[in-house]
Amino acid sequence: MRKTGSLLYLTVAASFWRVLVILAGMAVVQLGVAAAMPRFLPQIYGAPYVFSHWAFRLPAAAALILVMYTLMRSHGSRPAQTGYTMLRLPVAPGQVFLSYLVYAVAVLLLCWFAQLAVVVAAVRLLAALYPAFDWGEQLLFLTSVQSGYVHALLPLLDGWSWANTTMIYVGLGFITAVGMVRSWQGKLLVWSFIFPLALSITPLELRSHSWSTVMAVLLVVGCCVEGGLLVLNLRKGVGE
Repeated sequence: MRKTGSLLYLTVAASFWRVLVILAGMAVVQLGVAAAMPRFLPQIYGAPYVFSHWAFRLPAAAALILVMYTLMRSHGSRPAQTGYTMLRLPVAPGQVFLSYLVYAVAVLLLCWFAQLAVVVAAVRLLAALYPAFDWGEQLLFLTSVQSGYVHALLPLLDGWSWANTTMIYVGLGFITAVGMVRSWQGKLLVWSFIFPLALSITPLELRSHSWSTVMAVLLVVGCCVEGGLLVLNLRKGVGE
C-alpha cells in the first residue's frame, strides 16, 4: 500500500498543478465569453442563452480534453523507458491501475464541480453587468431549468440527468486511467477525446435525455472494451 501510494504521489505531483492551471484558464475564458457575449450578440437576452451558446461550452470541452491528455502523459514522453521502469516496480499492475482510477475519477469530478463553479460566478457576473439578466435569488435555479448545459451540471430534481452526468464523468475517469497505463506503451487513446467534444458542440435539449444517454452508453461500452484490452495487456506484460 505504501509503495502504491508513493507511485500515486509522484503522479499527482507531476500532473495536478497542471490540472489546476487548465481549470483556471477555462474559468477565465468562460467568464470573459459570458461578459462579452451580450454586447456582441444583442439577440441574447438572458443568462440561459449565454450558457447554451457553443462559444461558452467549447472552452469547457477543451479543458476536459487537456486534463485527460495531461493525466495520460503524466509519466513523461519516453514510453519505452517508462514501461520498463513501471514493470520493475514492486507493485502489481492491477494495484497501479486502481490507484490511477481513483485519482483520474477524482480529477474528472473536480472538472465537473469547476464548471459548475464557473456557472455560478458567471450568473453573478451577468446579473451585475446586465441588470436585465438579474432574475433575483432564484437566477441559478431558473437558469438550470432553461439551459441544457447548466442542467447537465446541476440537474436539480432530475434523477436521470444526475445518473447520466455522473456516469459520463466517472466513465471519462476510467478511460483516462486506462490511458495512463497504456501510455507505458506510448499509446494515446485519442478516441476518448471525442466524448467531451461531442457533448460540447451538440446542444443538450431540456426534458430530453436521448443524447446524453446515448453518450453515456457509448462511453460505458468503450470502458468495457478498453478495460478488456487492458486486462489482456496486463496478463501479457504491459511493456511487451
